[in-house]
Amino acid sequence: MDALTLINAVAVELQDAERVRWTLLELAGYVNDGQRFILTKVPTATADERTLALVAGVEQAVPKDCFALLDMPRNADDRQTAIRQVARAALDASAPGWAGGNQKNAVIHFIQDPRQPWRFDVYPPVTGGVPVVALLAVKPVLIGEDGKGAITLRHEYIEALRHYLLYRAWSKDAEYGANAQLAAAHYQALADALGIAPARPATANDPTT
Repeated sequence: MDALTLINAVAVELQDAERVRWTLLELAGYVNDGQRFILTKVPTATADERTLALVAGVEQAVPKDCFALLDMPRNADDRQTAIRQVARAALDASAPGWAGGNQKNAVIHFIQDPRQPWRFDVYPPVTGGVPVVALLAVKPVLIGEDGKGAITLRHEYIEALRHYLLYRAWSKDAEYGANAQLAAAHYQALADALGIAPARPATANDPTT
């Protein structure tokens, strides 16, 4: 979806079609922030299946335009054999020294540490160029300050992004009770759309202790 289409729709909903109270630069920034926010909660929102050519050995990295490996279902080309994710501890226990084994031309298992989503290991070690099918989380492509550019999120997450923009916009004037309530309502709608249950953001109406 074109980002400017969403920005214009949100501006109309804010009753600021000429973008006086909320500038185009500001709303474009909300789009970029919103895409990053949504991906921290739902990495599959930009999921893309690709064929990767692995480098020789065990240690592998996701492509530069991606930030995480989500799954690796099978070997590619004429093999099509399944690949399963395993825990490093389990592989270490069953095959000590596995990382130093002979290189093969197909993958049986992959290992991923959620603390380092941009890299993963394969078993057995592979020769260079072995192709695998991988499901990857793609980094959001930032739109321009003029609002031009495409939204990276899959179509079903555009509604969540719309609620994020409205939440940010109404939060700008959250010192007024009505706007604070609107901001909280859109934040809750955002959370519902993403299937999460976050704490409600603080507003000016909250009691103090």
